Amino acid sequence: MDTFPCTSCGLCCKQLGDVLKHGSDNPIIQELIDRFPYKPNLDGSCPKLDDQNRCSVYNNRPIICNIKLVAILLNQPIEERFKLNIEACNAMILSAGLDKSYLI
Repeated sequence: MDTFPCTSCGLCCKQLGDVLKHGSDNPIIQELIDRFPYKPNLDGSCPKLDDQNRCSVYNNRPIICNIKLVAILLNQPIEERFKLNIEACNAMILSAGLDKSYLI
C-alpha cells in the first residue's frame, strides 16, 4: 500500500480539538501536536477542513497530518503506521455511528 486509503469521513479533522487537548505519551508525537499551526474552530474541528471533508492545505499540511512523515520520524515501517491509523480511523467511524461505507 503506497498511499493511505482515506475514505474522507473527516473525523480526524473534526476532532482536532480533542487531539490537541489530550496530547500523546510519545514525545515525538507530542512535539508535532505542540507545533500544530492552526487553532481549532469552536466545535473542535480543523479550520482547514473544507465542506467536502478534505484538507484545504493538503499539499502543505502539518507533519502530524502526514502519516508517511510521522512513520519516518518514528522510525516505523509505513505499513505499520498505516495499520495503526486504519484501526484508529475505523474505531472513530464506528464510535461516531457513521455509515459503514466509510470503514477502511
